[in-house]
Amino acid sequence: MQRIIEKTEDGSATLFVPELNEHYHSVKGARTESQHIFIDMGLKASATARPHILEIGFGTGLNALLTLETAEKEKRPVHYIGIELYPLAWPEVDALKYSDNPLFEELHRAAWEEEVAITPYFTLRKVQADVETINIDSLLMINKSPFDVVYFDALATGNVGGKSLPEYPCHHEH
Repeated sequence: MQRIIEKTEDGSATLFVPELNEHYHSVKGARTESQHIFIDMGLKASATARPHILEIGFGTGLNALLTLETAEKEKRPVHYIGIELYPLAWPEVDALKYSDNPLFEELHRAAWEEEVAITPYFTLRKVQADVETINIDSLLMINKSPFDVVYFDALATGNVGGKSLPEYPCHHEH
């Protein structure tokens, strides 16, 4: 699948996939979008002390990086599972110039299908799978807890062949 780097309005980069006519992030601002939607309105909106996060569409790892940085800053342990059907190679992600933080590369070089403690406040498990066919029960068994926050950031969500997307069990705060 061909991917082209494009600058967004906030100066950060995104990837464009011509065959899907889709961008990995908003052309208004890749970093701005991730910070606002996934961190400010997702992670920070959750009152859970030790949130379990499920990301559908690990992609560039930008959401994971911003979550890791927030977890470190707030000293709030996060358990993070990222699902991705088409993992990106580190050189392709590095070319986006999202961060000089060495932990960003660690996120990408971490083994797939294994739980990896990136820092004392951020544990990552990357799962290479298709969101349309993944077994949610097995994810829950791996996670050992319901998910507190779900980041739905899958590429080509408008192109899922007319299928309805699966429901993910989450803890709902009142």
